[in-house]
Amino acid sequence: MSIQVKKNTEITCNRWAAGTTFELYIWPSHANFIARDFDFRISTATVEQAETTFTKFEGYSRELLILAGELKIQHENLYSKTLQVFDVDSFEGDWNTKAEGMVSDFNIIYRGKVLAKLDAVTLQTQQQHTEQVVSPGSLTLIYIWQGEVTFTNHTGTNKLTKGDCIILNYDDAPETIQFLCLENAALIMARIWY
Repeated sequence: MSIQVKKNTEITCNRWAAGTTFELYIWPSHANFIARDFDFRISTATVEQAETTFTKFEGYSRELLILAGELKIQHENLYSKTLQVFDVDSFEGDWNTKAEGMVSDFNIIYRGKVLAKLDAVTLQTQQQHTEQVVSPGSLTLIYIWQGEVTFTNHTGTNKLTKGDCIILNYDDAPETIQFLCLENAALIMARIWY
């Protein structure tokens, strides 16, 4: 098991047509988002315009989780729905998709044999959460959206705050991580199988 901690100060912010984006992880590591030569990418973004049209990603699938705000999403000739905080929508990257609402969101874009799942875990002060990574060929990225936690594993204890993330990559052995909430927290769990 390899464990990587990324502090919020290490994550690069870039502009996109309707706001900002923060790339948390891309695979393979040498891949380039603009060249679209990645198998999966995990990021957060802000939408700063009241109406937006999603960029098409032919050959990719998408997972979108709302962090703050409300988004009315419409997939042309398919379905529409309103997403609230921590709601998830799964859709294909080549769909014609429009949205209304200014939000912060969490995204996974993936292709090929990659599978992805997003969810949120909320913790109250002093509450614990255990995360086990036991599947070969899997990666779990845990993003601290709100609050402050510590995590403990066989190497010791580390502190994470808003905007930090921990990446658990199954290399050769399973791992159990124990989280302790120091201040009411919301953790976004991005699980990838590749």
